[in-house]
Amino acid sequence: MAKLGSGAYGEVFRFEQKPGEIMALKQFKGSEETARTNARKAHGNYVRAREAGLRVLPEYRLTQDERGIVMTCLGQDGQICAAVNNRVDSPERANRERIDRFTNFSRLAERMLQEARTAAQRGIGLLYDSFLFTFPPGRKEARRLWGEESIQSAADFYIADMDKVMSRSMAPDELLRFNMQSVRSALESLIQNHVSARYQEAHRVILRKMYGKTAVKRG
Repeated sequence: MAKLGSGAYGEVFRFEQKPGEIMALKQFKGSEETARTNARKAHGNYVRAREAGLRVLPEYRLTQDERGIVMTCLGQDGQICAAVNNRVDSPERANRERIDRFTNFSRLAERMLQEARTAAQRGIGLLYDSFLFTFPPGRKEARRLWGEESIQSAADFYIADMDKVMSRSMAPDELLRFNMQSVRSALESLIQNHVSARYQEAHRVILRKMYGKTAVKRG
């Protein structure tokens, strides 16, 4: 198994479930009792989020010993899978993962804001690092809007870290604001970690305008 990442609750590995079928495995840390408690809680969060219609991974199930989760592995077929705060820390990764322009950035933000609203309506709180982004490696294209050749791609998202999805006893408006701020923080992380420095501000302008319009509508 190849290690994909780690967090406070466990470590995630890539493995071949059967020939040609790649999955991800999250092994929870701690004693057997602690690992089972956290795995069951994460699975319960997944079930609730799926029933609410949120954009979750297609597969997310407990392991036989209930100390881990087997889930869809998104980083396949050349796709880049970027967890929030997944920093590009080497020239090799930067050449592959830094994008000048996400062509669907406005639409991506709109979809994530709708996800925040849906979750709030069902009493579900989303921490900013519950989100996971995917996008194909960028390709060079000449666009008049940018005035020069730029590296472009289109991003998608999932609510994937079920440790960061929770029931919140908050007033509906307060929960909505909480979820909207989580979306904004997740998108800021995508910009910071995966957009070339010279084009980051252009993406932030889009984000600021969108949140300005959203604030007016909500008020």
